[in-house]
Amino acid sequence: MLKKLILLIILGAHVWFNCGTTHIKTDAEYRREIEVLREELIDHPGDKSILQDLGIAYYSLQDYKSALKYLIRSFKVDPTDAKTMAYLGMTLEAKNKNSLALKIYKRHTKASGSSHFRNIMAVRAKLLRRKVIENEIQQLLQNEQQLSVSNIKPGTVAVFPMTYHGYDVEYSALGKGLSEMIITDLSQVQSLTLIDRVRLQALMDEISLGQSGLVDDDSAPRFGKLLGASKIIHGGLDVIQEEYLQLNVAYWDVFDNDLPEFAEQSDQLSNLFKIEKDIVFQILEDMEIEITPAERQRIQYIPTKNIHAFMAYCMGLDQEDAGNFGQAAKYYQQSLQIDPQFKKAASRLSDTQLLSSATFSSSGQLSFDQSGLSSDPLQTSENSLVNSRLNNLNSNIGSFFIPGQESRESAEEADNANVEIFDDLPDPPAPPPPRP
Repeated sequence: MLKKLILLIILGAHVWFNCGTTHIKTDAEYRREIEVLREELIDHPGDKSILQDLGIAYYSLQDYKSALKYLIRSFKVDPTDAKTMAYLGMTLEAKNKNSLALKIYKRHTKASGSSHFRNIMAVRAKLLRRKVIENEIQQLLQNEQQLSVSNIKPGTVAVFPMTYHGYDVEYSALGKGLSEMIITDLSQVQSLTLIDRVRLQALMDEISLGQSGLVDDDSAPRFGKLLGASKIIHGGLDVIQEEYLQLNVAYWDVFDNDLPEFAEQSDQLSNLFKIEKDIVFQILEDMEIEITPAERQRIQYIPTKNIHAFMAYCMGLDQEDAGNFGQAAKYYQQSLQIDPQFKKAASRLSDTQLLSSATFSSSGQLSFDQSGLSSDPLQTSENSLVNSRLNNLNSNIGSFFIPGQESRESAEEADNANVEIFDDLPDPPAPPPPRP
């Protein structure tokens, strides 16, 4: 006990001396702390805080095997503690157990305690999810010869970004925005499962797909097998005659490898959302899928009435897919400033601001810059032809607004459900035996 008391006095002196200052513990201090905590654990073998502090101390020393033992024990005492879960997830990452770490991080909405650690979990979940998906796509490509359409679930749909065929680059991001609208609308149909955009983008990045000839009769079956999709949807768009939109969309049946028939729609650009809805209903008809009145109403929901807001949102999607979260957040912020009721822009703004403001140290610690976003990424001017056209179009778009509720989310958002991981994690070690 005398040894324990001396060590506690030493640790207390460090805390008092560094009170009000930033102090980074040395390895020696962590080792002394571990010695104290292990002594305390003999008297209190199930104490969550002691187990947690031991795990964090070992994590800081990069002794991840020992950190994992104590953090798992702390987690099982209280599976909602945000600090324990954050360090447990980071320790699993350090041991290359990324799938388990991701399951931990996805519990951040259920976590109790400091919002700082919930933020850590939320950021880690989003970044690690991308990494896990990229690794899965790489594995699929390595084993592509063994893939078979027989393992694909019917009703699974992948929507590729629409290819822009026009000359005015300011409209080029429309393809991603329209594709996401199609994904969202098809997600309202209970019998369909949509491949999320992150997985699709990972495949496109891995095989360096260009924007020209993205999907054709030869590549569609391959993409279906790689993504596990029974149907591939892709098409093209063009903005002509200054204010006229043409949209052509087709779907490939991966099982039958049927040649597609394109669904074609064209109208004034101000009727963009009506064109997209007509395309969705035509695709569902071609697929011979009957929808309920409630599903039809949900599909008819239009997220924003403002072309400016939607264009900024499309540019945000483009930057987010490229991993430029700060720039994406600026576009989403501008979209929301134009239309404060644009719920999707608000959701993505929150996510990308958190991602863009996260700073990781070499030890895995994470902090957040709350300086905010103020610059205007669109850099439009009163003399911009596209800007002028859009100003004129917004006065006509309101007649096509159909009220509704966003009651179902896309597959990307749906898989953030709470996941129990107890069976996946190794059993905690037994408490140390009492010392004589």
